[in-house]
Amino acid sequence: MKGYSKKMLVGVSFASLMLGSFQGGSLAEDTKGEQVSYRNVLKMEPVGVQLPVQELAHSSKVLESKSFEKRLQFADLSQRPPEVKKESKQLAVAKTYTIAELNQLSNQQLVDLLVTIDWEQITGLFQFNTDSLAFYQNDSRMQAIIDKLKQQGQAYTKDDSKGIETLVE
Repeated sequence: MKGYSKKMLVGVSFASLMLGSFQGGSLAEDTKGEQVSYRNVLKMEPVGVQLPVQELAHSSKVLESKSFEKRLQFADLSQRPPEVKKESKQLAVAKTYTIAELNQLSNQQLVDLLVTIDWEQITGLFQFNTDSLAFYQNDSRMQAIIDKLKQQGQAYTKDDSKGIETLVE
Protein backbone atom coordinates (compact mmCIF):
# COMPACT_ATOMS: atom_id res chain seq x y z
CA MET A 1 0.00 0.00 0.00
CA LYS A 2 2.87 2.36 0.79
CA GLY A 3 4.39 1.82 -2.62
CA TYR A 4 1.10 2.62 -4.35
CA SER A 5 0.63 5.89 -2.40
CA LYS A 6 4.19 6.97 -3.22
CA LYS A 7 3.62 6.28 -6.91
CA MET A 8 0.33 8.18 -6.79
CA LEU A 9 1.98 11.16 -5.05
CA VAL A 10 4.82 11.24 -7.59
CA GLY A 11 2.31 11.01 -10.47
CA VAL A 12 0.18 13.89 -9.19
CA SER A 13 3.26 16.03 -8.53
CA PHE A 14 4.60 15.34 -12.01
CA ALA A 15 1.22 16.18 -13.60
CA SER A 16 0.97 19.45 -11.69
CA LEU A 17 4.49 20.45 -12.72
CA MET A 18 3.72 19.72 -16.36
CA LEU A 19 0.48 21.68 -16.30
CA GLY A 20 2.18 24.57 -14.53
CA SER A 21 4.95 24.76 -17.11
CA PHE A 22 2.41 24.46 -19.93
CA GLN A 23 0.49 27.42 -18.53
CA GLY A 24 3.65 29.53 -18.32
CA GLY A 25 4.54 28.58 -21.89
CA SER A 26 1.15 29.61 -23.19
CA LEU A 27 1.42 32.97 -21.42
CA ALA A 28 4.82 33.52 -23.00
CA GLU A 29 3.42 32.70 -26.46
CA ASP A 30 0.57 35.19 -26.02
CA THR A 31 2.99 38.05 -25.36
CA LYS A 32 5.62 37.09 -27.95
CA GLY A 33 5.52 40.37 -29.85
CA GLU A 34 5.45 42.53 -26.75
CA GLN A 35 8.16 43.08 -24.21
CA VAL A 36 6.43 42.51 -20.88
CA SER A 37 8.35 42.56 -17.66
CA TYR A 38 6.86 40.71 -14.74
CA ARG A 39 9.63 41.85 -12.45
CA ASN A 40 8.47 43.82 -9.39
CA VAL A 41 4.83 42.96 -9.98
CA LEU A 42 4.29 42.29 -6.31
CA LYS A 43 6.35 45.23 -5.16
CA MET A 44 4.51 47.04 -2.39
CA GLU A 45 4.71 50.70 -1.57
CA PRO A 46 5.37 51.87 1.99
CA VAL A 47 2.21 52.41 4.00
CA GLY A 48 2.38 56.22 4.03
CA VAL A 49 2.90 56.57 0.28
CA GLN A 50 -0.42 55.13 -0.89
CA LEU A 51 -3.49 57.33 -0.68
CA PRO A 52 -6.66 55.88 0.75
CA VAL A 53 -9.35 55.13 -1.82
CA GLN A 54 -11.67 57.75 -0.32
CA GLU A 55 -9.13 60.51 -0.87
CA LEU A 56 -8.59 59.47 -4.47
CA ALA A 57 -12.29 59.39 -5.23
CA HIS A 58 -13.26 62.60 -3.46
CA SER A 59 -14.13 65.16 -6.10
CA SER A 60 -12.93 68.20 -4.15
CA LYS A 61 -9.36 66.86 -4.29
CA VAL A 62 -9.56 66.56 -8.06
CA LEU A 63 -11.10 69.95 -8.79
CA GLU A 64 -8.89 72.18 -6.64
CA SER A 65 -8.17 74.52 -9.55
CA LYS A 66 -11.82 75.55 -9.75
CA SER A 67 -13.42 78.17 -7.55
CA PHE A 68 -14.75 77.31 -4.11
CA GLU A 69 -18.35 77.59 -5.26
CA LYS A 70 -17.75 75.21 -8.17
CA ARG A 71 -16.02 72.70 -5.91
CA LEU A 72 -18.82 72.98 -3.37
CA GLN A 73 -21.32 71.94 -6.05
CA PHE A 74 -19.37 68.73 -6.68
CA ALA A 75 -18.40 68.12 -3.07
CA ASP A 76 -19.99 65.57 -0.78
CA LEU A 77 -23.38 66.99 0.16
CA SER A 78 -23.50 65.02 3.39
CA GLN A 79 -20.98 67.45 4.85
CA ARG A 80 -23.13 70.49 4.20
CA PRO A 81 -25.52 71.66 6.88
CA PRO A 82 -29.08 70.62 6.10
CA GLU A 83 -31.12 73.14 4.20
CA VAL A 84 -33.83 74.93 6.11
CA LYS A 85 -37.15 73.73 4.75
CA LYS A 86 -39.90 76.20 4.15
CA GLU A 87 -42.67 75.00 6.41
CA SER A 88 -46.10 75.06 4.84
CA LYS A 89 -47.56 73.44 7.90
CA GLN A 90 -48.63 76.56 9.74
CA LEU A 91 -52.09 75.47 10.88
CA ALA A 92 -51.10 72.87 13.44
CA VAL A 93 -47.82 73.62 15.13
CA ALA A 94 -47.43 71.14 18.00
CA LYS A 95 -50.85 69.69 18.76
CA THR A 96 -51.12 65.91 18.81
CA TYR A 97 -54.10 64.00 17.53
CA THR A 98 -55.44 60.55 18.34
CA ILE A 99 -57.11 58.19 15.90
CA ALA A 100 -60.37 58.69 17.83
CA GLU A 101 -60.19 62.45 17.22
CA LEU A 102 -59.50 61.89 13.53
CA ASN A 103 -62.52 59.56 13.35
CA GLN A 104 -64.75 62.44 14.48
CA LEU A 105 -63.77 64.61 11.49
CA SER A 106 -65.49 64.53 8.13
CA ASN A 107 -63.49 63.21 5.18
CA GLN A 108 -62.75 66.71 3.85
CA GLN A 109 -61.75 68.02 7.29
CA LEU A 110 -59.54 64.97 7.78
CA VAL A 111 -57.57 65.31 4.54
CA ASP A 112 -57.24 69.07 5.01
CA LEU A 113 -55.81 68.44 8.48
CA LEU A 114 -53.51 65.61 7.40
CA VAL A 115 -51.68 67.76 4.84
CA THR A 116 -50.93 70.37 7.51
CA ILE A 117 -49.57 68.12 10.27
CA ASP A 118 -46.64 65.79 10.58
CA TRP A 119 -47.39 62.08 10.87
CA GLU A 120 -45.55 61.97 14.20
CA GLN A 121 -48.26 64.21 15.67
CA ILE A 122 -50.77 61.36 15.40
CA THR A 123 -50.49 59.28 18.56
CA GLY A 124 -51.28 55.60 18.27
CA LEU A 125 -50.90 55.65 14.50
CA PHE A 126 -49.25 52.24 14.34
CA GLN A 127 -51.19 50.61 17.17
CA PHE A 128 -54.09 48.27 16.57
CA ASN A 129 -57.22 49.07 18.57
CA THR A 130 -60.94 49.59 17.96
CA ASP A 131 -60.45 53.22 16.89
CA SER A 132 -57.78 52.37 14.32
CA LEU A 133 -59.88 49.44 13.07
CA ALA A 134 -62.87 51.75 12.54
CA PHE A 135 -60.62 54.35 10.89
CA TYR A 136 -59.10 51.95 8.36
CA GLN A 137 -62.33 50.04 7.64
CA ASN A 138 -64.10 53.20 6.44
CA ASP A 139 -63.78 52.85 2.65
CA SER A 140 -64.95 56.39 1.86
CA ARG A 141 -62.34 57.81 4.27
CA MET A 142 -59.58 55.74 2.65
CA GLN A 143 -60.70 56.81 -0.82
CA ALA A 144 -60.70 60.47 0.28
CA ILE A 145 -57.11 60.06 1.52
CA ILE A 146 -56.07 58.38 -1.75
CA ASP A 147 -57.71 61.14 -3.81
CA LYS A 148 -55.99 63.84 -1.74
CA LEU A 149 -52.68 61.99 -2.13
CA LYS A 150 -53.13 62.00 -5.90
CA GLN A 151 -53.94 65.73 -5.86
CA GLN A 152 -50.98 66.59 -3.62
CA GLY A 153 -48.66 64.37 -5.67
CA GLN A 154 -49.37 66.45 -8.76
CA ALA A 155 -48.53 69.69 -6.91
CA TYR A 156 -45.43 68.31 -5.15
CA THR A 157 -42.18 70.30 -5.42
CA LYS A 158 -38.70 69.64 -4.09
CA ASP A 159 -39.17 72.39 -1.51
CA ASP A 160 -42.71 71.50 -0.39
CA SER A 161 -43.83 67.93 0.17
CA LYS A 162 -47.49 68.99 0.36
CA GLY A 163 -48.11 66.69 3.35
CA ILE A 164 -47.57 63.54 1.34
CA GLU A 165 -45.64 61.82 4.17
CA THR A 166 -48.59 62.11 6.54
CA LEU A 167 -51.11 61.02 3.92
CA VAL A 168 -49.05 57.93 3.18
CA GLU A 169 -48.64 56.99 6.83
